[in-house]
Amino acid sequence: MTPLRTSVRDKRKLLFVSIAVGLTPIVAGLLVLYTQVDRSLAQSATKATIMGLHKTEAVMDRVSAAAGKIRYLAGQPCDAALSTLRMGVVSETYLRSLTLVRNNRMYCSSLEGVMSAPLDPANFHDGKFWLRQGNPTTPDSSMLYYRLYSDPQGIAAIVDGQTLLDALDIRGDETPLILEMGAAWLDRLGNVRTEDIPENPEHHVKQTSRRYGYCA
Repeated sequence: MTPLRTSVRDKRKLLFVSIAVGLTPIVAGLLVLYTQVDRSLAQSATKATIMGLHKTEAVMDRVSAAAGKIRYLAGQPCDAALSTLRMGVVSETYLRSLTLVRNNRMYCSSLEGVMSAPLDPANFHDGKFWLRQGNPTTPDSSMLYYRLYSDPQGIAAIVDGQTLLDALDIRGDETPLILEMGAAWLDRLGNVRTEDIPENPEHHVKQTSRRYGYCA
């Protein structure tokens, strides 16, 4: 009886060893495949983030240039500056509006003409960028204020949030991108949010604009 039991036990061990040997290349192959896929996804995320950042920089380059061209109007009476201010918006498709600022108050808008509203410099990231969720005119539309200011006067260029979304090319779930400016960030639905950005450790990539200092 003993030899028979030993034989059965040896056969089972041999079977287990054979199965383990047979599975080893399969498991190794799956690990290699997983590593390759993971690396490919990480590279794709990095590429998408860099491209999105470059596109937003291209938008901001044009907005900055357009604002810089008519910055000399800051401090002039609104009636004298309004026509040129509106032409500045017409000539740049990325602009929603241009507003003249004096003593941290907006006093002349390409949309409204003469106006008076505060523009708190504390709201601006790096003194230049303010992402906000709408204004009294369009409360449901996100927008970016780009500020060029030398005390006591300057100009604010306003860009629609949708323009920034188009530049980031946020579509679907494959590579969700966000635009971060200081404490505020633009989510994929075009909403400006100030709470902590959700954790996304898998293939998470963050790039900072060298020219403007914001992140994507």
